[in-house]
Amino acid sequence: MGVEGPARPAPELGALGGLRTRHPAVGVHRQVDPPDLGQIVPRTTAAGAALVGPFLCGGHRGNGTLGVFGPRRRRQPLALDGKEVPLDMADPVTTTSAPPPKVTVPMVRARKRSHGDEPLVMLTAYDTPGARIADAAGVDIILVGDSVSNAVLGHDDTLQVDVAAMAHHVGAVGRAGPRALLVGDMPWLSYHLSPEDAVGNAAVLIRAGAEAVKLEGGRPRLAVVEALLNAEIPVMGHLGLTPQSVHAMGGYRVQARSTTAAEALMNDAKALAAAGCFAIVLEGVPDVVAVRVTEEVDVPTIGIGAGAGCDGQVLVFHDLLGLRQGPPAKFVRQYADLTSVAVTAISSWAADVRGGTFPSAAETYHLPIGH
Repeated sequence: MGVEGPARPAPELGALGGLRTRHPAVGVHRQVDPPDLGQIVPRTTAAGAALVGPFLCGGHRGNGTLGVFGPRRRRQPLALDGKEVPLDMADPVTTTSAPPPKVTVPMVRARKRSHGDEPLVMLTAYDTPGARIADAAGVDIILVGDSVSNAVLGHDDTLQVDVAAMAHHVGAVGRAGPRALLVGDMPWLSYHLSPEDAVGNAAVLIRAGAEAVKLEGGRPRLAVVEALLNAEIPVMGHLGLTPQSVHAMGGYRVQARSTTAAEALMNDAKALAAAGCFAIVLEGVPDVVAVRVTEEVDVPTIGIGAGAGCDGQVLVFHDLLGLRQGPPAKFVRQYADLTSVAVTAISSWAADVRGGTFPSAAETYHLPIGH
């Protein structure tokens, strides 16, 4: 909102956030140095309405900032009425594009390929370095999955982690400050006992840094979903092969293969969408079933082992980068073999240590000459 102030020469924003003021006599622009970090600078329109916005100098660009100031150069004299008018100040020449916006729940909720939108990209991460890598790659959603149990902690399934362990890893990912939406998995038994218990456990993940939670199951979970939404906690659903049900399913098996099972999954998806889930993961189901669910629900579906017809895809960080032992699942495409890269690098370092070439003089602290 504008605040009335006295009339003054109208400053304008320079290309990178500096102020250009118009000399009242000759109308020549000149560049004015930007204010200090955090200073609030009024910008007055010709009508005298002062608009206020923060200016941030230096290398960081965040929400509400107007840019970084690069090296300066001398401007050529400005021709005015046939005369050259020298300008003492030079314009900044380095331009920086605005960072992409933070991904939010409503933004994800609106992403449907049937609307012409790009597919969503979701990747797991469990620590700060992994989150920084995923975010730098431009993923839309980072899932701190209970797959940390078997991908990182060495267990055979996802049942071995509790809320405290999940909050630990959610906090590590949150400290990376990702642009991607941060979703925390609710672990086994954290939402199975009562809606009240589920809200309390979800709140732990939200306070740790999650912006939404994911839970497994369909219609039996509706009371929990409603309670979480009433507590202003966004919920992502998960249907099909639900790893927390590994024993009930008799192993990690493709689900919804029969007509009856496919219809049940469809009804579960519709119920979750109607209850207010902003997205639904479909895992380990035939592609035709995933396509039909995607067409029938108005929230995005995110597939893993569900074919190419979903509104998005998710993979586990360690599977995609070749950081897990053993053959990958059928639905995994491994884009790198970082295990081999890491083993080679560490072996080279060990050889340098044993050969006496590490550390070198350049990698060693020395006393000043004469001491």
